[in-house]
Amino acid sequence: MKNRTQWVWIAVSIAAIGILAWGVSYYRKGTIIQRPGISPPYAMPVEAVRVRVDTVPMEVSAVGSLQANESVVIRSEIAGRVKAIYLSEGQNIDKGSILL
Repeated sequence: MKNRTQWVWIAVSIAAIGILAWGVSYYRKGTIIQRPGISPPYAMPVEAVRVRVDTVPMEVSAVGSLQANESVVIRSEIAGRVKAIYLSEGQNIDKGSILL
């Protein structure tokens, strides 16, 4: 029984190696299997241009939407109305500064 199992494994291994070798040689040829009713892939048209040195714009105008990586919730500790905002847009602030 053990001898028969060894022969089965040897036969399966040889078959697998043979199929692998055939697949590698077939892949290297670059051939494509033709199936009935399916046309082979065609080359995509490309446009070639000469390379030249030029400046690249630092700004790009585009239409889209933005989503912030982080968010902050500002709420009052007591109920009431905001009478003044004590900072301007883009201004750096220190810890403990009065904002509203």
